[in-house]
Formats: sequence, structure tokens, C-alpha cells
Amino acid sequence: LANRAVAAAAQAAATSVVQALAPGANVQGANPDAPVVRPGSRAWLSAVIIPAGTAAKAAAAAAAAAAEAVKKVEEEGDAAVGMTAKSPAEHLAEQQKKIQAFKKEKAELRQRLQSLARRLDYMERARRKEERPLLLAARDARLADDRRYFEQQQAAAAERHRAQHARDVEQRALV
Repeated sequence: LANRAVAAAAQAAATSVVQALAPGANVQGANPDAPVVRPGSRAWLSAVIIPAGTAAKAAAAAAAAAAEAVKKVEEEGDAAVGMTAKSPAEHLAEQQKKIQAFKKEKAELRQRLQSLARRLDYMERARRKEERPLLLAARDARLADDRRYFEQQQAAAAERHRAQHARDVEQRALV
């Protein structure tokens, strides 16, 4: 609360300094008809660099604004500076609710995952039971086709070899 009061007082002091030094200036929206002057800007700096007599008035105005801001924060609490604070107990209760909701969601997701895993196991087992005879028949047919192809290739290779041998014998006889 003290830090917030100090921040509010500093803001009020900066605003009052600029208003005291440059009465027509609009400090962060205080006067909607005047141009906006933010602390630290060129207009703000030019308004601050002035004779010492005016600076004393500005310092007095700033002190009064700071005291007013501190009083306002003390009376109205954090809402005076645009903040609403929760007590530690309220914050803890809110965090515990979030944790409980997260745990509940996690448990629901775990249950759904287990249910899906059981269903997948059941479907896989059923698929294997139905497909086993089909897979065995397909394997037997593939083996028979492979054997037939191998025998055809062996026969073709033997025929080519016999033909080559016959040409070689004929060529040798000519020589």
C-alpha cells in the first residue's frame, strides 16, 4: 500500500508541477482542450526550467498534491489509484480453485486415454483374429507365386545355358 501511495503521489506531483509552471498544459488528460504534456517530454522540460520564484510555487503545489494523493489512497484504498488488491486468503483460494480445476481436467483426460487404449486393444485383437486366416492364405499364395517364378527363371536360365553351350560346341567344330 505504501508503494502504491508513493507512486500515486509522484504522479500527482509531476502533474501539479507542470500545471503550476504551464497553466494551460494538459498533463495526461487533465484538461481535454489543451495539448497533452507528459512528464519527461520537451514541453514538460521547458516548463520546468524557469525562474526560482515560480519553482517555489510549483514545489508547494506538488507537495500539496502529493499529500492529497496519499490521503486519498489511505481513505479509498487501492481503488483510488486504479488497482484492486486481493487479500492473501482470496488469492490463495483463487489459486486453489485453479489447481483443482487443472487436476480434474487432468483426471478426465487420463480416463479418456485409458478408455481409448482399451478400445484400441479390443479392436486390434479382433482384427488379428479375423485377419490371421486371410494373412496365412495370402502368404501361401505369395509363396506359391514366388516358387513358380523361381522355377520359370531357372528353366529359362538352363535353356539359355544349353543354347550357349550348343553355339560354343558348333563354333569349336568350325575352327
